Amino acid sequence: MHAVSLTLTKNTITVFFSGICKAITVIIVIIVIVIQQQQQRHHHKQQLLDDGGTKIHLTQQVDMAAQVASGMAYLESQNYIHRDLAARNVLVGEHNIYKVADFGLARVFKVDNEDIYESKHEIKLPVKWTAPEAIRTNKFSIKSDVWSFGILLYEIITYGKMPYSGMTGAQVIQVLSQNYRLPQPSNCPQQFYSIMLECWNAEPKLRPPFETLHCKLEDYFETDSSYSDTNNFIN
Repeated sequence: MHAVSLTLTKNTITVFFSGICKAITVIIVIIVIVIQQQQQRHHHKQQLLDDGGTKIHLTQQVDMAAQVASGMAYLESQNYIHRDLAARNVLVGEHNIYKVADFGLARVFKVDNEDIYESKHEIKLPVKWTAPEAIRTNKFSIKSDVWSFGILLYEIITYGKMPYSGMTGAQVIQVLSQNYRLPQPSNCPQQFYSIMLECWNAEPKLRPPFETLHCKLEDYFETDSSYSDTNNFIN
């Protein structure tokens, strides 16, 4: 399934296959590996939780988010859903290039004019990152990925804090059914939080496409009047 899922995703912001060799019934997959191989599973949180040096710059946080949105916009254009978008599945490459990875749950969603993928098998869902409608019905769409992206934004702006900290998966499902949303972190700019809330719209169709999210994040500092060079660092 990985081979099928990734053959079209040759993009600078998504991990892609550089070649597939087939011999009889054996398929050998050659994958492009991010340079910092030993650190690839430390991804964002290794950097976001680093207390030993300078705090992460807000511009860096927005850039991380914009790069991931760009990668997801490409997947959306190719009719793929990821189904496990989270900071743990974003690899950090050379020169702070961020790549969406781990396509174990990825699927094609545009089949017979349907934009929803229904899982026929029971799988363990990362509840704290999964959209409510996907939890309820086991049906996934690119809009459920947008919900997950909003949770990833929360991880970025809180330096890798666990979303819904202290809650079990069952408790998260319950509070989401009551329209609960993660509160605005104390260090989170209103504009950034507004983007998160757009991703968490209860109506999936009203969540923005990834291309729109990418544009908003790319233009973030042109539209955020509260930002100034004297307040670049989040303390």
